[in-house]
Amino acid sequence: MYALLFVAASFGAVPDDVVEVNIAIELVHDVYSADIKQAKSIPETQALAKRLLSEARKTTEQVGRHALLIVAHDFAIRSGAPETCDGCIEDLAEFGSTLDLRLRSLSILPETCRTESQHTALAKLAQKYAIDGLADDDYRTATTAVEAALEAATNAKNLNLVKSSQALATTIDDYRKQYETLDIKRWPELDVKSAAKLGRFRCLTKGDWGNGIKLMARGDDTYAALAARDITPTEDPVERMLRGNAWVKEAEHAEQQYRYQTRVRAAHWYKLALPDLKDRDAVRIAEAIKQLPSPGEQ
Repeated sequence: MYALLFVAASFGAVPDDVVEVNIAIELVHDVYSADIKQAKSIPETQALAKRLLSEARKTTEQVGRHALLIVAHDFAIRSGAPETCDGCIEDLAEFGSTLDLRLRSLSILPETCRTESQHTALAKLAQKYAIDGLADDDYRTATTAVEAALEAATNAKNLNLVKSSQALATTIDDYRKQYETLDIKRWPELDVKSAAKLGRFRCLTKGDWGNGIKLMARGDDTYAALAARDITPTEDPVERMLRGNAWVKEAEHAEQQYRYQTRVRAAHWYKLALPDLKDRDAVRIAEAIKQLPSPGEQ
């Protein structure tokens, strides 16, 4: 129970009254006391966790849903149920950051997962958390998660998962080293210079345009100007074509390390434009797309 109260206290955004959630957690234990007593085996505890998660998803009242999810998550990690655990965490994101719960899950599940199928599920979950950490440039979390993924994949005797975890670990380590050279200042807040550097790193090095384009637009260089234009919505095929042209032109002068992603961005805009282009423009852009890379073709 004290572990549950501690977890509840980490969710301060919605609802604001942690005491109210703690009382609701106690109520969940009272209401389901008979079920909890009967759940003596691992399969029974896993079934109880699933049931509580299902009940939480049907509950419209916030405090009650919050409490049900916390209790469900606790039974899920106790019984080695990574998929149910992740379902709880996904839903708990409504109430605030779930980073602590993710890390707690990765620290406990390796001890409670016993079968190869459980370890397989854990490896996939840990890989997911590692990829999320990589996307956020949270390399401490990403490293912790990928190490858990590799251990679980090994315990599952799943060669494909071992190989993919090893490859992911290499990618994380490579990006971590590059990130550390940027001297990003995030405290007390991300300043303009750091935002632009982080945006360029995410877009032009990692190819993560979704998480980087708005940051890159905050700079004062050519990339910032291109990014600012890109984030302005448009469905005009000519404008889309012109944006692609601008990235092609930038690629001609870009540093070698950035050339690939600038060409990928050009292809992105050309592919959006092509279906609505006509005559010579359509022919030219169709041919240009053939000469440009798509993500992953490096």
